[in-house]
Amino acid sequence: MQDDKIFGLMAQAEDIQAHAVKLQAATEDALTRLPEAARRTFETVARETFAETAKKASEGLLEASSEAKASASALRRTGLMQGVFLLAVGVVIIGALYFVAKMLFDSRVTELAELKAAIRAEESTLAELRSKTWGLELVNYGDGTRGILLPRGVKVDRSGAMKDGREAIVIKP
Repeated sequence: MQDDKIFGLMAQAEDIQAHAVKLQAATEDALTRLPEAARRTFETVARETFAETAKKASEGLLEASSEAKASASALRRTGLMQGVFLLAVGVVIIGALYFVAKMLFDSRVTELAELKAAIRAEESTLAELRSKTWGLELVNYGDGTRGILLPRGVKVDRSGAMKDGREAIVIKP
């Protein structure tokens, strides 16, 4: 029963470790792709914004009025402000994604450390039980009979009754 628990915990620890490695790889992949995607998005939006601003500015220049010149100047400032705003939003998004990924990774590392500590405690308990039972195993054969398995290399010396009437087997290591 204890072996099943220990092996179950070990299997869970391996699954969690494999999941943590996959999560770390996915996070690193996302973080390496994010700056390029943000740059492309910024370039696309900046191109569209600057194209629109240039079109409006050229129409204003064709009218050759001082109002058009002031309007073109205002549009340029607006385009620059939009670019700065998009850059700031991109930086905030990248920071938030990094923070979330770090939190997830740290929680998995903590969870893995706790599982490793639990496994070490179970292994210690198992070692203590094995030393107290001399490696003997109780077996149920399924047909209503039961038995005791001796460790490899141990021989039966003799058997007989104790003073209180119980049967005993003397073994030699």
